[in-house]
Amino acid sequence: MRLSLSTLAFMAVLAVASPAFACPSNELVLCGRAPIVLEDAVDAREVSCGGPIPARAAYDLVHGRLDVLNPGALGGTAVRARDVFTLVGDIPTGAADVLLSWTVSGTISTVGCGGSGCWGNVTMRIRNGKDVLEETASANLYAPEVRPFTRTLDFPLHLVAGTPVEIEFELVGWRPPGGSHVSEGAGNYHFVGLPEGASLVSCQGFVGDPTPVADTSWGRVKASYHR
Repeated sequence: MRLSLSTLAFMAVLAVASPAFACPSNELVLCGRAPIVLEDAVDAREVSCGGPIPARAAYDLVHGRLDVLNPGALGGTAVRARDVFTLVGDIPTGAADVLLSWTVSGTISTVGCGGSGCWGNVTMRIRNGKDVLEETASANLYAPEVRPFTRTLDFPLHLVAGTPVEIEFELVGWRPPGGSHVSEGAGNYHFVGLPEGASLVSCQGFVGDPTPVADTSWGRVKASYHR
């Protein structure tokens, strides 16, 4: 039986999508305690830090989502999730410049705080090797208040077809000494600017956000390379 070029290409994609190496591990930190090391592509944990609201940390690498809630614990609550992505498909140049876009929304709140350290924070971070991009949403609240926020990280990537690239996503809710703030945030990441005929496969089985997201213009992608 003679196999067509398209069939051979599809078989190659399957080979890349089922790597022989182990996927990188992930970590959850709740209430500032020792990290919980996990191997699954999806996991969620909840634990009491001693107050009425439990800490929550979760990730879903299949749909590209991280979720964290720090109920005011001084040591913070964090998710560190990792995946390995490989560019595959019919790519004439053999490479592509894409944008990894991650939007996190949440709230920072307090029932009241006096003195110093009255801050709540949510930090989001993307890491690829030595390249790191991060942003922190902060709120300095004294009177009882719930303050919403939305932040987006746009991380440029140069992907070479067939070459695996490990990406780490970190989401941390935290407060400084003296505060009493609840910090929570969650959001999905996706890739923008893949050329026609190309796709991404991942060690953890990433398929993207199941809900529609607004397309980011190619102009925004190009602009990120000229900052």
